[in-house]
Amino acid sequence: MGILQELDNDYKIAEDWLLNYELKKEQYYRDLNYIRDENPMHEVYVRTGPGNIVMQKVVTLAELDRAEKWLLTIELVQNKLGPKKRAFLEVRREARRMNHTVNGREVWRGYVQTHYADRMAKEYATSMDKYWLSERAIMYWWKTLVETTRLIALKRGCSFGKK
Repeated sequence: MGILQELDNDYKIAEDWLLNYELKKEQYYRDLNYIRDENPMHEVYVRTGPGNIVMQKVVTLAELDRAEKWLLTIELVQNKLGPKKRAFLEVRREARRMNHTVNGREVWRGYVQTHYADRMAKEYATSMDKYWLSERAIMYWWKTLVETTRLIALKRGCSFGKK
């Protein structure tokens, strides 16, 4: 894989973690509880034999470590955002959960444009016009947020090995 493909892949992984933070956090805690609970380990032993118990736990711990680094990175990014960008991220996540597609491509900009302006107008008791973002601004904000996340993730040692 070439360097440009790797950078594109890194961007997609950072974007995935940003968009699906809540789901990934829930999965992390389910996995953590799975490891702490002795019953599932017994089931693994019965199913795969004694030789694979340790290997299964090592793989799971490695996945937990990877997820924990990413979750902490996303939390760091979120905590650094001002109120406007935090609201933007929340609305962007809502758009992702809506999962609207046209010709196989996700369409979210219109949703974000309308719902962001509405949310900010209500919060600051003003008109939506004051917080209306152009599609260009929406894309700029989103790309900047994902790129910032990607760079922080690289600095914090997050793994970009798989999505």
